[in-house]
Amino acid sequence: MTPEAVSEQITSYLRSLLSCAAPSSRCTWAMEATGKNVMLLPMGSAEDGAHSQNEKLNRHNYVEGTKILPVYLYEVAQLKN
Repeated sequence: MTPEAVSEQITSYLRSLLSCAAPSSRCTWAMEATGKNVMLLPMGSAEDGAHSQNEKLNRHNYVEGTKILPVYLYEVAQLKN
């Protein structure tokens, strides 16, 4: 199997996982805007009840997640084509 075929299979699999976790339009937009693969940075924990009627977000996870986001965006900005 060629590296391209393996990459396509992995990308397809990851997209199928993401479709359950987050709206794929956001992931697709980020991939198209950057021309790169996208990594989701979850800020919830197992007991947060993600996507449920009683969804909550742990304050500590939110604060730590907001610290990671600018670092991630900086790293994306440093990528070379």
